[in-house]
Amino acid sequence: MNSSTTQDWLNLQSFTFSSEIWFGLHRNMTSISCPIIQLCIGLLYLAICLRSSIFQDMLHQRRSMQEDNFLVAGGFQGELTCKRLDKEGVSFCTRTTYDDNAITNAVEIYDSLGGGMHFMASNNDCGIREYDMERFQLLNHFRFPWPVNHTSISPDRRLVAVVGDHVDGLLMDSQNGKTIAKVVGHLDYSFASAWHPDGRIFATGNQDKTSRVWDIRKLSSPIAVLKNNLGASRSIRFSSDGQFMMVAEPADFVHIYSTKADYKKRQEIDFFGEISGVSASPDDESLYIGIWDRTYASLLQYNRRHTYGYLDSYF
Repeated sequence: MNSSTTQDWLNLQSFTFSSEIWFGLHRNMTSISCPIIQLCIGLLYLAICLRSSIFQDMLHQRRSMQEDNFLVAGGFQGELTCKRLDKEGVSFCTRTTYDDNAITNAVEIYDSLGGGMHFMASNNDCGIREYDMERFQLLNHFRFPWPVNHTSISPDRRLVAVVGDHVDGLLMDSQNGKTIAKVVGHLDYSFASAWHPDGRIFATGNQDKTSRVWDIRKLSSPIAVLKNNLGASRSIRFSSDGQFMMVAEPADFVHIYSTKADYKKRQEIDFFGEISGVSASPDDESLYIGIWDRTYASLLQYNRRHTYGYLDSYF
């Protein structure tokens, strides 16, 4: 991703529980918002560790019933900062590269195949770095011939979808970094990727104003090509139950597709404003959309509508 304008600031929010949502702000700060009590508290200042950090497309938080309350964020100049939310202070911070083009475009926290928590960071210096979150050691540095804009790891932790400043996307072996397959069909650079919970389906979002859905059992062509209204697909999310796929454009539009209807049934959310991120609550009952605007900056909340029948209420 060569541009560093505000139009590129996607994936800047992450949901934890129904009462917490994390999002990136200006001036080197992440915030936590509690929609229930309408509280917003500036929590983590990257300037404590790295003077010149400014947030760009990368904020990821992981919170489960285990003791893995982690927040990872990165910046324009290759910075990475990690914080344990149950402890004070910054747990780890580093500058991964001193290249001129060193924007950290995306991060993802996950349980590794060998056990323990890891995270991956995708960078404009054409690399993906994998870190162990116990010792914060660099485990792998996978290199590519083009800037990496986004990576997402499959539910079984064996495959990584890799997209960047190239028309083709890649499936990479998570253990050794070898390319297993290419996905061909997009016409421009890609900025987003996501896996369906079943581990067979994944999606890629591109500057050609389309999102394409792929089945790893047949990668010769996408199973769906979904067109946007105005711009690139900058952020893609699947709901945790796998019933929906959310696609965010740079501004004004978020599309929600029904996976059960083979992506042919769609709800479109239309508003005014540049989009800073989109995420669903863990129980899939709420959808949150971040709006970046100097005057009307806001966080939109949409609740899932249910159609209950007589027997549902009886049981």
